[in-house]
Amino acid sequence: MTEQGRVGGGADWLWDSEELRRRASELLGDEALEGFDKMSEADFRALTHELRVHQVELEMQNGELRRALLERDAALDKYTDLYDFAPTGLLAIDTQGRVLEANLTAAALLSVYRGTLVGSSLQTFFTSASIKAFHEFRHEIVSTGARRSCELERRASDGRRRFFRVDGLAFVPGAESEGRIRAALTDVTDRHQMEEALRESEEHFRSVVEAAEDAIITVDDSGGVVFWNQAATRMFGRTFDEMRGRPVTTVIPEAFHDMHLAALGRAARQEPSFAAERPVERIGVRTDGVEFPMEITLTRWHTGSAVFFTGIARDISERKRIEQERELLQDQLRQALKMEAIGRLAGGVAHDMNNMLTPILGYAEMLLADTPAEDTRRVDVMEIAAAAKRARELTRQLLAFARKQALDTRTVDLNGVIHGFEAMLRRILREDVLLELRLGELSGAVEGDVGQLEQVLLNLAINAQDAMPQGGVISVETGDTEVLGEGPGDWPEGIGPDGRRVAPGPYVLLTLADNGHGMSPEVLEHVFEPFYTSKPVGQGTGLGLATVYGIVRQHGGDVSVKSDPGHGTEFKVYLPRVDVPIATAQPTDEIRPPRGTETVLVVEDHEQVRRLAAQALRRHGYTVLEASDGEQALQVAATHEGPLQLLLSDVVTPGMSGPDLASRLHDDRPDLPVLYMSGYTGGVMVADVVLDGSAGLLQKPFSATELADRVRQALDG
Repeated sequence: MTEQGRVGGGADWLWDSEELRRRASELLGDEALEGFDKMSEADFRALTHELRVHQVELEMQNGELRRALLERDAALDKYTDLYDFAPTGLLAIDTQGRVLEANLTAAALLSVYRGTLVGSSLQTFFTSASIKAFHEFRHEIVSTGARRSCELERRASDGRRRFFRVDGLAFVPGAESEGRIRAALTDVTDRHQMEEALRESEEHFRSVVEAAEDAIITVDDSGGVVFWNQAATRMFGRTFDEMRGRPVTTVIPEAFHDMHLAALGRAARQEPSFAAERPVERIGVRTDGVEFPMEITLTRWHTGSAVFFTGIARDISERKRIEQERELLQDQLRQALKMEAIGRLAGGVAHDMNNMLTPILGYAEMLLADTPAEDTRRVDVMEIAAAAKRARELTRQLLAFARKQALDTRTVDLNGVIHGFEAMLRRILREDVLLELRLGELSGAVEGDVGQLEQVLLNLAINAQDAMPQGGVISVETGDTEVLGEGPGDWPEGIGPDGRRVAPGPYVLLTLADNGHGMSPEVLEHVFEPFYTSKPVGQGTGLGLATVYGIVRQHGGDVSVKSDPGHGTEFKVYLPRVDVPIATAQPTDEIRPPRGTETVLVVEDHEQVRRLAAQALRRHGYTVLEASDGEQALQVAATHEGPLQLLLSDVVTPGMSGPDLASRLHDDRPDLPVLYMSGYTGGVMVADVVLDGSAGLLQKPFSATELADRVRQALDG
């Protein structure tokens, strides 16, 4: 409104009626203003006031409209921000997959500009393997109108694989955007990787469980099997399909069902997650009914309201076998150590006994030779000599057990030895004891001392006879055998005296069995120990089997025994087999005269033995030089002006052994003969010297005649 259209000024200005008419005419055109020109001034003023009110109202409405428009623009900006920066990618695509709209998040997820994304086919941003899934996704949404989702893979520019979940829904039918699909795009790479890692972990866990050597079994709270690995199939002979849902007690002997259920009950009362501190031993049963020991570690776990028990079972049959074998070996070791200790004791006792018996036997023999037949004391002297000889046999048995006596070994046919000794055995055995010989054809010989082998036969036969007080049968068998020692079935039956197994190799086997009363396990444990006997007092010395043991071991063989009370006893003697020609019988040497005039150097630390030897030799015409040890012997030999024809020395002397003394004397007298005396070698190595013929060995105790005869043989050698 211009100022020209107003009359006056101030707040109460009035509209110029002519101006209003003119402007109204312009607005209305030719339309007549009926009655307008006839209005009075007062009406005109009233109309003008009303118009002013309407104008104010219109201005107020216009202000409200502008404010509403501003609020709408602000809300639109806020919506746009929420749309563009939503945490989820938002898209609108047509039925062909072309992107019609996209927020900034969708573009950022796909690492492209929004301008590049809008108008492009969405499938072009994903791998070819995802196209089929995207096509099915669009088709199902368009055809059903239902909400659908799919996962698509995209290969990033750095080569990494990324995965996206697309959730889609069609626009409302009939709407302006009908045929379009609303979609939400979410990066699920982390979840996909975790799922992949979980799958790999599950596969790894399954592979480990299936490859485990131990059976892994899971049961529910009722005892039904819900998991069963391959090791369980191998252990029990039942597959998972066979055991699924069946009670685990199916593979436990019925006698142990209550024990197993009680163990599950105890585990069920523990904490929700429970693992046994140590495994327990149980018994399992295979499909063939064979029971075996197993070790089980039990664990309790739960998922929600379900409770499960997982047991790791291990077949400990082999371990039990090894433990039993270890216990047996420990027992054998203890037995071997005990036998060795007893052997050392027996050898030491025999040594001292021989030194004491030698003068008794020698002086008794010399006294007997000097006592006339009509002298009443001659009988007493004969009893002394007889007692000394019996004591000598006792010490020889001790030495045989200790394996310290010298052997006169040669290659012999064991069958020939048995045939040659058969007549003697039959004379010794009672009439109610039958001797049966079943001698097999042998492919080889043995290196042995015939006399000692006969002693083995005699002692075993006497022991068998004593086990048959009412009579019975003694069978003697021979044959070849081979001990391989490669597997459990390759070892001979029976237990040896020192608990050892027979060493692998070829043997000639001598078996002597009886059908007597047998022996208990307690007796078997001590049967080869010296002075141990189960016979009544006065009926046995306890040295018979100990002697057998010593002789066989000194021959490089082994002996074993099997016996059951009431079922007889069987001894097996293993003698190493040699494939060499059997020695023929040697012609008997002609009797040499026991007397001589040569000079003999006697070296012996035991004074009584030395005096006996010197006196006995002098009685037989010899010149005797005496020394108590090696150093004194060297001095005596050096100061002796006459000839020295023989060295008679104990094997073991103080400061210097007999062989060492002989070696020193041979420096000046290389042809000096040597004869050793010994009651017990005590570990001194003289066997090679004796056996190669360069020296002889006289076993204590000896008589004066035996001494003179052996000295003569050594001098005439």
